[in-house]
Amino acid sequence: MMSRLLGQAVLALATLLLALPGHAAAILDAAGVKAAIARGAIVWDVRAAPLYRKGHIPGAVSIGDAGTVLRNPVTEDFVETAQVEKILGNAGIDPAREIVVYADRGNPYAYFGRFAIQYFGGQKVSVFHDGIEGWQEAGYPVETADARREAVALKLKEHPQLVASTEDMVKLAKRGDV
Repeated sequence: MMSRLLGQAVLALATLLLALPGHAAAILDAAGVKAAIARGAIVWDVRAAPLYRKGHIPGAVSIGDAGTVLRNPVTEDFVETAQVEKILGNAGIDPAREIVVYADRGNPYAYFGRFAIQYFGGQKVSVFHDGIEGWQEAGYPVETADARREAVALKLKEHPQLVASTEDMVKLAKRGDV
């Protein structure tokens, strides 16, 4: 009962924090993406490069498949922070700016991209859940040429309180009261 109440309290707090000024809506529709672009938001396509080059939202940048590029394939943790700084910085993806992340419709790596930005300090990051399909269905154009943003020098700060490690989960499982 206590863990259920705690879970509800955490959910309520997270909902409140997302509603505060300075935080972006978690999920946008095509019109919301269009408005974000008009505000100068960075649009990040997290799909693999061949899919990106078949057609992407105009101006969207890519680092390739974010789930592969930003994660250690053995531990599934992020690669070293200095490497993330270089990858995102070279693409002009600055977590201090408003960012819209998308992939194919419903692709979980769009949410991984959002989490990555939040983990490294970003607060104004949204997901376009309907992805490239939703963009095209809304009648908006796509482009196939690689979009470039000016590179930025990043000094990212990790926020490990946002994740539970494997070790954390094993400790909890061994407690017996979970």
